[in-house]
Order: sequence, then C-alpha cells, then structure tokens
Amino acid sequence: MEQFAFDFMLPPPPPAMPIAAALIAAGYATGDYDLQINRHISNYDDVPAPSRLYQFPIEYFSPNLDGIEGLYLSHPGLADFPFVKRVSEAIGLPIDARAEDEFGRPFCDLAEWWHAVDLMDDKNWRHLMDTQHLTTRDDLLNALSFHLETGDIKTSTARTILGMLGQLEPIDRSVTAILGDGISPWLINIGGNGKPVKCPKDWALNVKRFDNAAWMLIHGIEDGWLHMPKSKHLSLTAKAVSARAEMQIGQY
Repeated sequence: MEQFAFDFMLPPPPPAMPIAAALIAAGYATGDYDLQINRHISNYDDVPAPSRLYQFPIEYFSPNLDGIEGLYLSHPGLADFPFVKRVSEAIGLPIDARAEDEFGRPFCDLAEWWHAVDLMDDKNWRHLMDTQHLTTRDDLLNALSFHLETGDIKTSTARTILGMLGQLEPIDRSVTAILGDGISPWLINIGGNGKPVKCPKDWALNVKRFDNAAWMLIHGIEDGWLHMPKSKHLSLTAKAVSARAEMQIGQY
C-alpha cells in the first residue's frame, strides 16, 4: 500500500510581546490573554471623578491588531496623570498619544464621550467643566441632553452649563423643535418584561442630535410639554400629544 507524504506546516511562532511581559511583571495585568481581551490598563485607586477615562487611561495594543505592540494614552491630556506616570516608570517605557485606532477612527473619540457622559450630573458637572480639554463641545451637549432625558441633572444646572458653553437660548422656547422634528416620539406599548402594556401612556422621545437639543428638553420640562414618569425617562405630556396630533406629527 502506497503511503503518501504530507508536508505539515507548523504555525508561525507567536510575536514577541515585551510590553505585555513588562506589564505582567509589574502587576498591571494578569496575563497576555487578559491584556488582549480587556486592552485597557485599569486604574482603581487614583480616580479624581467617576469617569471611565480616568479608570482606563491607558490602552494596550497587541501586535495581532496592527503588527506593532504598543501602549497608548486613552487621551493626550492624560500624559501627566499620576497613574500614567507610575505605569510608565514601572515598565521603563514611554506611553504616547495615538492619532487613530486600528480601523482608522480617531483614537480618543470613545474616551472623550466617556468623560462627558459619566460626569454630566448634578454631583460631578463642575469637575467636568473644569476638564473640558478631555472631551469635546459636541460630547458635552449630547451628554447634557442624554442626562436631562433620564433625569440625572436639574434644569437649573443644565442652564448654567449651556451658558458656560455659550449655547444661546432659542427665542421661541423650542416650540418649533418640540412640535417639529426635534423629537420623533413613539408610544411605548411593550413593557420591560417583553409583554404588551395594557394602557400605554409613556412615550420614547427619540431626541434628535442637534446643538439645541438640551434647550429643547429644558423648555419642554419648564413649559409642560414633557414630564418624568415612573419609568424615569422623559415622556410627552397630554398637552404635547394633543398639539402634535393636531399637526399630524409622529406616531398618532
């Protein structure tokens, strides 16, 4: 019986990962797998405010991602952050900024959003406004709109923040946006348990992203277009439902 010879190819050896080895030796990671899955170096002890940007200030890049192992700042503004300096000194390597991620997207986009959305509340907003360099104006406006919708920030605080950002108050008190395409409300007829709601009355606002979205929500609350139901998510009042129905806007 003829025996065939096969040329079995061994897989290439794994790439060298000296940065991972240094992080593991210094106690900043438990192993290669941990680093490649989580990617960020966690900071739990040196956090001046509950922002994920502070909690995950350093991101690890495996050579499997773009061919080069690296350790990068989640945001360039963290170069002098004490935790960053400690890690850099412990492993004997600099931690630099990076312009793009492995997909060509701006590297710190997500971290900037984390900072804005995590700190935009009545407790932490002052720290957030003092550290605007770690986020963007658009992220601040979008985070403010988000937290107004979920009731995490007072309208008086929101007014102060909009003043600090130089976002002028609409002279029509946002009636055009509230009764127009500033929101695309939809009646919530399915409960959290996945079952139909017998008498649905709460509305998902589906707030449009635009610079004056926060002003629209402030005016909506102050002028009786919007209210906060038990679901803790802004909803239309009967006044708004009636006005929009007359204009045949939205789901009616």
